[in-house]
Amino acid sequence: MTYGFFNDKKIEQNQYLTFRLNTQLFCIGIDSIREINQLVEVVTIPNTPEFIIGVINLRGKIIPVVDLRVKFGLGILQITKETCVIIIECSLGFIGIAIDAVHDVITLENNQIKMPEVIESNKLNYIKGLGKVDSKIFIIIDILNSFSKEDFFNVQNISFSHT
Repeated sequence: MTYGFFNDKKIEQNQYLTFRLNTQLFCIGIDSIREINQLVEVVTIPNTPEFIIGVINLRGKIIPVVDLRVKFGLGILQITKETCVIIIECSLGFIGIAIDAVHDVITLENNQIKMPEVIESNKLNYIKGLGKVDSKIFIIIDILNSFSKEDFFNVQNISFSHT
């Protein structure tokens, strides 16, 4: 089941897709999101890093899928009926990120985004800030900066060696 395509819509720069990993709320800018699907059959690739679940066949394209829970140290993804894969388009092609559940698309104005000093660290350069809407706090992430060069090399090898 596909929840929607984002590339065909006019996108405001301050729109974010919100989702849940374990009990934490996260959001990413919708500009790099191609689509959102239910997590279907994943083919496991031996000897890949722990955060790479495997690959999926999406309309004839082999897409590597990353478990963001593992990548962020939040445990291993538990597959439920709400589990989704967000397909991200980047310079390498497409990458799937597996998440617990999609919530909503929100708009955050600059005054709703804060960057606590504790986050301003080289190891956390993928965190763009914390967004607040009503009583909810979302961790805003730059999904592409959450991967090291080595991570991208591993994902790229899976993506392009199996197409």
